[in-house]
Amino acid sequence: MNNYLAFNSNEPKYTYSSIGIYNPQLFNSHGKEISSVVSLLKKAMEIQLITGQLYEGK
Repeated sequence: MNNYLAFNSNEPKYTYSSIGIYNPQLFNSHGKEISSVVSLLKKAMEIQLITGQLYEGK
């Protein structure tokens, strides 16, 4: 993560967990069927629409 911007890199990898706040427009390109959110989030990461924070338990 770089300045809270999630992207694919050689930096340490972390697992997404717990809380997420999503703009409903993120899901506009998907139908109403049940599917994994992983591919959707990866596509959004590629065009830098995803931000995140690392919580270290402090």
